[in-house]
Amino acid sequence: MAKIEENYIFGRNPVKEAILAGREINKAWILDRQEGRSRDKRLQELERLIKDRGLILNYTSRSALDK
Repeated sequence: MAKIEENYIFGRNPVKEAILAGREINKAWILDRQEGRSRDKRLQELERLIKDRGLILNYTSRSALDK
């Protein structure tokens, strides 16, 4: 059986650049609205870009993101 490699991209700007460059992305995780304070404009723009591209968007806790 072939091993499936998983690659992760961390950070708002690297994720945004990867999406804009057409890199294949399966899922994206961002901080759950309930845990985060008000969303800043850059995070709102990234969320919109992810949704517009039809990518799977998961909301998660700060502790999960820190792992």
